[in-house]
Amino acid sequence: MNQIKTHSLLALSVIGALALSGTALANDKWEKMDTNQDGMISAQEHSAAADAKFQKLDADGDGRITAAEVGAAHARMDKGEGHGKSPEEKIQKMDTDGDGAVTAQEHATAAQEKMREADTDGDGNISQSEFEAKKERKDSEHMRDGHMRDDR
Repeated sequence: MNQIKTHSLLALSVIGALALSGTALANDKWEKMDTNQDGMISAQEHSAAADAKFQKLDADGDGRITAAEVGAAHARMDKGEGHGKSPEEKIQKMDTDGDGAVTAQEHATAAQEKMREADTDGDGNISQSEFEAKKERKDSEHMRDGHMRDDR
């Protein structure tokens, strides 16, 4: 019986630590995106963050992001396997012309769609509560699909 309690407490501790880790990552992302620190992420701030992410992912500077570049970026960030969608799935979702790579325009279009999805009150900004709700929806989707994420 004590062993069951010990294992249960250990499991709860691990779950709590993962939740705190996810919260810290989300807070870091929020702080990076809310550049003027007004408590909202504007369309311009969101677009600038998306542009910076594109530039970071486009390792060879050819103006296109491939699954290999996304995979390499995840490896550099130590995200490993099993955290959300695969690099190929991420590229396929944004690759509207089906050429196997994502251009800056395709990436910007996908970022605008994410902005619209997160901005549930339609005011053109993402509040912290909208940001957190979007993260929770994304986490729920990945849990439902059998994935674990740490890159909210």
